[in-house]
Amino acid sequence: MRSNKLEARIVQVMAFGMCAALIALTAGCNPSTTLDGNGNDNTSTGDNGSTGGNENDNAGANDNAGTDVVSFAGDIQPIFTTNCAGCHSPGGAADLAGIALQLTEGVAYDLLVSQPSVQDPDLTLVAPGDPDASLLLAKVESDSPPVGLRMPRFAPALSDDEIALIRSWIQQGAENN
Repeated sequence: MRSNKLEARIVQVMAFGMCAALIALTAGCNPSTTLDGNGNDNTSTGDNGSTGGNENDNAGANDNAGTDVVSFAGDIQPIFTTNCAGCHSPGGAADLAGIALQLTEGVAYDLLVSQPSVQDPDLTLVAPGDPDASLLLAKVESDSPPVGLRMPRFAPALSDDEIALIRSWIQQGAENN
């Protein structure tokens, strides 16, 4: 009897995972799709007719990775908007999977900095001044983060320049600038 309950639970969890993946794919949960705070697609088209993609639209990103001050609004939020907010928004795949972390403009900073992870409250999403203690960085740098999966899940990994910007921003104190 116990074995049947366990098998039923495993099937339920697997079905939920497949549903979340299907929702993410059909909802356009990819680097070129962004949603506004109401869950509406607000993807813009660039001059070349592309929708952004993961072509490192953050012009000058490498310029700020060194000793320059990294701006949350100017450098970090655009990375989240391009690569993360499609899933990490109200009604997005992460929200539907029980991860209420929104990475949309206007709310991302307060939901990240000095906040515990819902997957493991002993882990901090962004620990100002300490990139190696920040789960956010582990999730985008590692194929095997301490909890969950590499992010973005349904898209290519962030570029080395984007990861360096996030690392520098956290090292500089994760200011809301």
